[in-house]
Amino acid sequence: MKTIRIGIIGCGRISRQHVPRFKRIDDKSKSEIVAVYDIKPAKARQCLADNGISAKVCRSLDELLAQPIDAVVIATPNDTHCPLTLKAIAAGKHVFVEKPMAGSIADAEKMIRAAEAKGVVLLVDQSFRYMPLYQAVKKELDKGVIGNIIHIHCIRTGRSTPNVGWSPGANWYVQKKHSGGVIFDHAVHMADVLQWFAGPIKTVQSTARTRGMQAVIHSMSLFDFANGATGVLEHAWNFPTGVTRLEIYGDKGMILFPEVMRAEFYRSGETKPYKILSGKPDESIDTSAQSEAPIVVKPVPTAQETFLKAVAAKKSGMWNEGRQALAACTAILEAAESRKPVKVRYHKEK
Repeated sequence: MKTIRIGIIGCGRISRQHVPRFKRIDDKSKSEIVAVYDIKPAKARQCLADNGISAKVCRSLDELLAQPIDAVVIATPNDTHCPLTLKAIAAGKHVFVEKPMAGSIADAEKMIRAAEAKGVVLLVDQSFRYMPLYQAVKKELDKGVIGNIIHIHCIRTGRSTPNVGWSPGANWYVQKKHSGGVIFDHAVHMADVLQWFAGPIKTVQSTARTRGMQAVIHSMSLFDFANGATGVLEHAWNFPTGVTRLEIYGDKGMILFPEVMRAEFYRSGETKPYKILSGKPDESIDTSAQSEAPIVVKPVPTAQETFLKAVAAKKSGMWNEGRQALAACTAILEAAESRKPVKVRYHKEK
């Protein structure tokens, strides 16, 4: 596979995840970061220094797109994803864009049409799909270890908004005009995971709170899956502790994660003793006596590696996972505003 030359657009907090991962691939001669651009040049220079990379610091987006690059990574605020993607695609570049894919279904469709017309790869970083733990769980579900999923429940919370804790000063995270808020930042991950596990969502009911912010920072949603399963998804940035709990119930058993810590999301190459409690759910069953089996967590390709392989193969349709996640998130927001069930609007081929 030839070396794929990459330009980075946006050198803020999230780029600290992308750049090192592409650099590790760079060490295998599969990719090379050759140019970076940020509206604050100091951030671009710091990004290169932190990662020991020698690349051109561009003064504008046009300058970056004029460089000898094959693809771009878009790691900028949510509302910029569509216009930056469209400009990169028009320049003939493959695009790896941060989640959410866009701030609206209409913008996502523009991005899809542009990518398909130009014949370039468009991949959205739905990063939880590339986490070893969730990949392992998906394999167990596909093997039928708990039968057919009948209910799935997830709660994911944080102690503070991202502009306070994760990326201090990045106030767009809590501004509706920039497509900020917990739905597009947190729920975009777990809504995607839930429909990856249980299939398409038919309708959503939701309630949400801004808690004095300009965007939603606390929400609870009820999912009605197309296969008859039900789901509950809860997210918040204002809880006293950060937590992620996941419970998957089937007609032959259940997979329970009473507490999944952040470090374990990202760790690969290890075996974790997450338990599958098997046995048909019944009030007479003592769950403590049910059989248990470990979920083996193995290394899996990263989103960055997946993107490079797709570019090398000129693979189309890579946008689908991002489009599905956006469909679920926009339905959550619409349901919260309307106080009525909302149908999830997935992409439809014309």
